[in-house]
Amino acid sequence: MDSETAYAIAVDFAGNVYIAGRTQSTDFPTVNAYQSRPQFNVSKGVDGFLAKLNPAGSALVYSTYLGGRDGNSEIRGIAVDAMGNAYVGGRGPSQFPTTLVIGPPSTRGPGFVTKFNPAGGLVYSTRLPGSILKIAVDGAGQAHVIVDAGPDFPIVNGWQTTCHSTGGYCSEGVLAKLSASGTQIVYSTFLGGPVLPTTTAAPTRAESPSMRPGTRTWPAPPALPNSRR
Repeated sequence: MDSETAYAIAVDFAGNVYIAGRTQSTDFPTVNAYQSRPQFNVSKGVDGFLAKLNPAGSALVYSTYLGGRDGNSEIRGIAVDAMGNAYVGGRGPSQFPTTLVIGPPSTRGPGFVTKFNPAGGLVYSTRLPGSILKIAVDGAGQAHVIVDAGPDFPIVNGWQTTCHSTGGYCSEGVLAKLSASGTQIVYSTFLGGPVLPTTTAAPTRAESPSMRPGTRTWPAPPALPNSRR
């Protein structure tokens, strides 16, 4: 069944629009593509997609599949820098295309961060543990990502170095900053607290599914000088 789901959108300084998500279509329109054909198993898989439209919305500048052979891939976040480079993050299979690696094999996982130049050419693609949910880029071209990850995520100069566990299971938010080349983690930290075993309350719309059945508590922020709590 052909279908697309768009998860992320961005606009650059020139007014070009970038849309990213996942597709099950074997005839998704591709222009100047990094991957012009689907990589997924056509009977059950999905690929990520990235499309750039001109400011008038009348033509594709580039459009590409993004996935690994016979696996499921999707793009969840996108950001664009001042030069028009696009940075996307999401989750993919072990065969997802990579141009460089961060850390030892034990710290590589299904999460990915991939950078494209303004014409749609691949600049770099790297793997991280967990699933990339959001991405932003600063003025120096350094990608900042929010990751749903476990205790295997490499923590570098972290404010919070421990992934809290309940019943032997650990899954927590991670904030990580990558170097402009994508070759190293500048810093990374867990962001979360222990899950309290409260199973009677129904989740509200504001709650993430990952917070059920418990309620997550957050560590108190450090006190500022001359401040009151």
